[in-house]
Amino acid sequence: MITKLSEKYDRVLRYCEKEVDKITKMFKRQREDPPLPRNYSPVAGRIKWSRCLMHNMTETVESVCAHPVLRALPASADMMRKYSNTRSLIHNYEETMKAVWMNQNVSKIIYFTLKETLSTANISRPIIVK
Repeated sequence: MITKLSEKYDRVLRYCEKEVDKITKMFKRQREDPPLPRNYSPVAGRIKWSRCLMHNMTETVESVCAHPVLRALPASADMMRKYSNTRSLIHNYEETMKAVWMNQNVSKIIYFTLKETLSTANISRPIIVK
């Protein structure tokens, strides 16, 4: 009975480790051109994409860490190390994207856009409402 449980615990840890590895590979493969959500700017879409990856990975790893038996297994430490490395990669990427976003020179664009006329009214012709 105990061996069957330990096999199941090992299987759960292997699954979680594969998930972390899958997210790491996906991040490294797609970070230059990630799939962007609809109606997002390129930089905001990249930040959203990285946060989704982080959320999915964190959800999986936290479920393992919450279980006392799984947390105590030696394979859990290896998975946590991989998780920590991937988390720092994604965090650095997000910080880089935030810096790109904040360094965009939008002050001139905003100034000229705010100066543009949105609509005009022709006062010489009366407005007829039926």
